[in-house]
Amino acid sequence: MTCNRTLAGALAALVTAALALPGGAAAAPAKIAVKTSAQLSAALRNIADGGVIELSGGTYPSPAGGFSIANLRKAFTIQAAPNAAVFLDGQGQRPVLRFKNGDRSRGKRVTFRRLTFRNGRAAPGKTDAGGVTVEAAEAAFVRCVFTGNTTSGVSVGGGALRLARNAHVTLVQSTFQGNGSTRRGGAVEALASTLAVTGGRFVANRSNLPGHTANAAGGAVYLLNSTAGFTDVLFSGNEAAWVGGALYAFGTWTPPLATPRTAVRLERTSFFANRARPAPGQNAVGDTQGGAIHAEDQVTVTVLDSALADNSAAIGAAVNLYRAALEATGTIFRNHRAGAGDGFGGTIAALSADQADASTGNGNINRPNARVVLRDVLLQGPLDPGLAAALSGGCLLAGGDGPRVTGGAGVPAQGGLGANRAEVLLERVVFSGCSTTRRGNTAASGGALRGDLVELEMRDGLVLGSSARAADGAGGGLSLVGAALATLSDTTFAGNSAGSSGGAVQVRGATLDADGSRFLGNSAGLGAAIYAIPSNRDPVAGTVQRSLFAGQAGVALRDVGPPSLPANCLRYNANRSFEPGGASGTVYVHNTAAPGGLSVPGLNNLVVGPCDKSTAPNTRELQPPREGVLAAIQAAGAPGQRLGPFLAYAWTGTAATLDGAPLGARFGLVPTAPGAHQLAVTGGQSVAVVVDP
Repeated sequence: MTCNRTLAGALAALVTAALALPGGAAAAPAKIAVKTSAQLSAALRNIADGGVIELSGGTYPSPAGGFSIANLRKAFTIQAAPNAAVFLDGQGQRPVLRFKNGDRSRGKRVTFRRLTFRNGRAAPGKTDAGGVTVEAAEAAFVRCVFTGNTTSGVSVGGGALRLARNAHVTLVQSTFQGNGSTRRGGAVEALASTLAVTGGRFVANRSNLPGHTANAAGGAVYLLNSTAGFTDVLFSGNEAAWVGGALYAFGTWTPPLATPRTAVRLERTSFFANRARPAPGQNAVGDTQGGAIHAEDQVTVTVLDSALADNSAAIGAAVNLYRAALEATGTIFRNHRAGAGDGFGGTIAALSADQADASTGNGNINRPNARVVLRDVLLQGPLDPGLAAALSGGCLLAGGDGPRVTGGAGVPAQGGLGANRAEVLLERVVFSGCSTTRRGNTAASGGALRGDLVELEMRDGLVLGSSARAADGAGGGLSLVGAALATLSDTTFAGNSAGSSGGAVQVRGATLDADGSRFLGNSAGLGAAIYAIPSNRDPVAGTVQRSLFAGQAGVALRDVGPPSLPANCLRYNANRSFEPGGASGTVYVHNTAAPGGLSVPGLNNLVVGPCDKSTAPNTRELQPPREGVLAAIQAAGAPGQRLGPFLAYAWTGTAATLDGAPLGARFGLVPTAPGAHQLAVTGGQSVAVVVDP
C-alpha cells in the first residue's frame, strides 16, 4: 500500500512538471492582440490551433470580399477584449466575414465572442450573406450582435448569416436586429445544415425589403433541409413578403417520408407581432401565409412551452402548414388576426391539397397530408371583437387532400377518403373567443375550428365563447365538412354561437362521434347545440352519447335529411337534457320527419327511413344540473416574454364560485396566479386544479 501511494505521488509530480513545461498540454493558448483590420486578416491566417485572437475596442472595416477563414484545420476563438465594444463592419458595401471550407474535414470549430457584425452587404454574383457566411464549417457565436446586414439583388438569402453545405452553427445569447433580404431569410438562411440557438433575440428582421421577390419567405429565419433548435428565444416584429413572417421551413420529399428533412424544435420561445405582408406598393404571389411560422412538405415543427401572440397573415396568422406536421405542447396562442384575402385559419391553418407540380411528379405522387397535434394548449381569438376575423376556422383550420378523392386541380384521384384526410389530435386544448365572419359572398364557418376532410380526435377540451358571425354563419364552435371523421370525448362547448346553424357544432356530410361531452348555453337559429345535414355527396353518420345538453338558446338539435340528399343517420343515445320548456319542451327538430319539433320521448322513438335516431333512451332532467369544468393553462414562452397563466371554466346550475368569488359568467378565460384553484357549483360539483409556479 505504501509503495503504491509513493509511486502514484511520483507519477503525479511528473505529470504536473510536464504540463508546466513550454508546449505542455496545460500551456496557455497562443493569443494574438489585434487593433486594425489588417492585423485581424493576418491573425486569421497565422493563429495557432487552440489560439485566441483578441480585438481591442473599435470598428474593423471588412476588406473587399470580407474577412476570410478557409481550410485552416484549426480551432480557435475570436473575441472582444474585456469591456471592449468591437464592430466588424461591411460599411454597407461588402460582406463582413466568409468562413468557407472545402469540406468539414478541412476545418475545426471557430468561436466568436462579444462581437458585433454590422452593415454587411452581399456581393452581387456571390453566394454570400450580407454579414457572415459559414459553409462546410462549424462556428459558435456567443453574445454576438448582427445588425444592419442585407442581401439584395442576389440569388441567396440570409441578410446576417448564411449556413450551407453541412455547416453547424451554435448561437448563444446573440441578437439579430434590423437585418434584411429581398429574397429569403432576413436574418438567417440555413441550407442542408444544423442551427442551434440558445437565448437571444430576432427583432425587426425582414425579407420584404423594397424590391423583394414576390415569393420572399422567412422574415427572420429560412430553413431548407436543415435541423434547427431554438430555446429561450424571442422573435418579435419580423416580416416576410409572402410566407413565414418569422420562420420558414421547407423539406424536400426524400425517403423515408416518416423522417423529416427539416426538423424544427422550439422550446420556451416567444413569437410576438410578426407579419407576412409585402412591402408597400408591392405584391406577393398570393395570399400571405404563416404570420409567425410557415412549414411545408417533409417538415416537423415541435413547439414546447412557448407563446405566440399578435402575429398576422391572411392564412394561418400564427402558423401555416402545407403537407407538414405541427406538434405543440404546453403552448399559448393568443390574439391573432387573419388579414385580407381568403382569411383561413385565424391562428393555425393546416392544408394538404396536392398540385400538379414538381413536388408530386406532375401530379402522379400522392404526398402525405398535414398533421396537427396539440396538447395542453390555449388558442384564444382576437381580444378586440372588432378586429378582422377569419372566414373559416377562427382559430384552427385543417383540410385534407380533396383533389385526390375525386380527381381535380390537375391531379388524378388516388387513395380514397382514408388516405387523404388530414390528421388532427387535440388533448386538453382550450379554444376561447375564436371567431369567423363573412367575406364577400362566402359565409363564415367554424368559429373555433373547421375540419374539412380530416380525422379529428378531441379529448378533455373546452370550446368557449366562439362564434360564426353574420346571418348565415355555421358552426360557432366546430364545423365538420367534406367527409370529416370526428371523435370527441369529455369535451365542453359553452357559450358558442352561430348566425344561422350549429351554435356549438355543424356537421355537414361528416361523421361525429361524441361521448361524455357537455353542450352548455350555446345558440343558433337552427340547432343551438348541433346541426347536422348531408352534403350533396357525403352522408351524416355517428353517435352522440352520454352527453349533457343544458341551457341552449334555441332548440338544441336539428337534423336535415333526404329525400334529395344522402342519408343522415346521426344517432343520439343516453344523453341528458335540461332545456327551456319543461318536461315536454322541444329538444329536436327534423326538417321532414319532425318539422314541428320533438321532446325527449319523441326523439327516443324516432325512425327516419333506414336510420333509428336513438337506440339507448335519452333522458330529460327536471332539475338544473350542477356541474362544472375547470382547466389550468400554464405560463409559457421565453424568459421575460411569457404569457399566462390562465384558468378556463364553464358551469351549469344556479350559482358558482371561482376561488370563493361569485361567478357572473357561465364560462370564461381569466388570468391567474400559481397555486391551487377551485370552481365550486352551488349544491353540486367542485373541481380543483393547480397552476405551477
